[in-house]
Amino acid sequence: MTLFLIAILRIMRPNMLIPATTSLSTLDNLGREKGILAGANVVMPNLSPLKKQEKNMNYMTERYVQEMKPLTASDVLPTESTI
Repeated sequence: MTLFLIAILRIMRPNMLIPATTSLSTLDNLGREKGILAGANVVMPNLSPLKKQEKNMNYMTERYVQEMKPLTASDVLPTESTI
């Protein structure tokens, strides 16, 4: 439903800033990437140092990228086996 609403917002307001937040990754590991594909145009990366993340309870309940790597289309686009 969230991805659908992001897509509708993109159509209705093409100049609007729509963030793909880390909360999109709570139910799906590729949630933020799917948000971008749905129409979001702002990425909210986690740039906190690992030592700070260990002390903060928020980082214990949400999924965060520990290692930054560039995404390719094959990382986010569905494959024939997942369609």
